[in-house]
Amino acid sequence: EEEQEHPVQEETMLYTVPDFVGHKYEDILNNQSYRVNFNLNPVQEYNDSYPAGVIVDQSVPKNTQVPHLTTIVLTVSKGKETVPMPNLIGWGLVGAKQQLDEAGIAYTVYTVENSNYTPNTVFRTDPPAGTELARSDATVVKIYITPEKTAEKDADEKDKKDNKKDKKTDD
Repeated sequence: EEEQEHPVQEETMLYTVPDFVGHKYEDILNNQSYRVNFNLNPVQEYNDSYPAGVIVDQSVPKNTQVPHLTTIVLTVSKGKETVPMPNLIGWGLVGAKQQLDEAGIAYTVYTVENSNYTPNTVFRTDPPAGTELARSDATVVKIYITPEKTAEKDADEKDKKDNKKDKKTDD
């Protein structure tokens, strides 16, 4: 009896893709079977809904049957996108507004007397410089400037000086 050679058909072992979304990437990476069975490829992006380090999306849907070492791209949250509050103390109003506009920070301007600063100069911000502001929170920053000297006030000052000069010449 002659043995017929049958081509050996290698059965492809399939693996079920788990639901990675909502799990910490670090925990997934520490899971031996995930590392051995799948080629996990992380990409990071800002996300307002998930804290930093948590998986927000996966390229292969959960419960999909895939061959060994299939690449699965895991999108990992970097948390909310933030922008630091710039240091505007001593800036003129125009420059300060430009800085905030370029950074995409909403603001309200408050005019408050402060004799230590020249008119139209930022002397306080709320929150202070360096504070991380989440772009999505629509935080409205408060900037405080000194009032402009009005023409009327300047005229009064000039009149007083002129009056003093006049009095001196009268003597």
